[in-house]
Amino acid sequence: MEPNRMNRMVVVIASVLILELLFKGCMDAPQGSHLALKANPVAVTIDGKLTDGEWENANVVRGFVKPWDEGPDNETTLWVQSDSSYFYFAFDVADKQIVVVPVESEQAVASGDRVELFFAGDKGLADYYCFEMGPDGRVLDYRASFYRQFDNAWDFPDLDVIGVRNDRGYVVEGKIPFSKLNELGIVKQRGTRSFFFMGAYRGEYSTKNQGDTTIQWITWVDPDVADPDFHIPSSFGEVSYDLPIPPPASPRIP
Repeated sequence: MEPNRMNRMVVVIASVLILELLFKGCMDAPQGSHLALKANPVAVTIDGKLTDGEWENANVVRGFVKPWDEGPDNETTLWVQSDSSYFYFAFDVADKQIVVVPVESEQAVASGDRVELFFAGDKGLADYYCFEMGPDGRVLDYRASFYRQFDNAWDFPDLDVIGVRNDRGYVVEGKIPFSKLNELGIVKQRGTRSFFFMGAYRGEYSTKNQGDTTIQWITWVDPDVADPDFHIPSSFGEVSYDLPIPPPASPRIP
């Protein structure tokens, strides 16, 4: 074979391989934004205590980042695990100055310190579901669709969550039934594994002597945008597990 022809063939083959890798990169979660859930043989009691052995086999996420502030975040830890029925989560937050609005309303949660979990069945965010949780366990839950179309009237009564303050900050612990995630169309199947997309975030509020409040936005996945925004596909990572998808709920008969 002529050298020039061989070189052209090498170039073509290399180009095909590069395109395949790029395509795969678009389909898979970015590096550092994938969690393979560990199964927990022990049922977790939602009590805000993370030292009783129930979390010793959990996935632990410590690499939270502050994309719009200097330095890494070393004060936010997320624990996740599962059994055949529930997705369990726990945030362990170091916070020397907890800021909350003492008003008994969902919207008040969004005006103070909180942690957040968003769930989606696809990276296009056609429909996704948001849980913002304060240090005392109050929850702001809502449904959304891209871009920033919020349905604040939506509620998720099956979320079991508790918030507990401690000497170093606070813990938010909870569980969500896989059956409910499946009903919402969040859980998908790829081969033998089930998966969904999730964003994990924290809003860190602090008040200065003059009464001014500053906010740091902290996230598991860096969305790589100039201004703080979690309601975009690039802020979500992927969570997968070997448990089968729960069967669809039977339609209710009136």
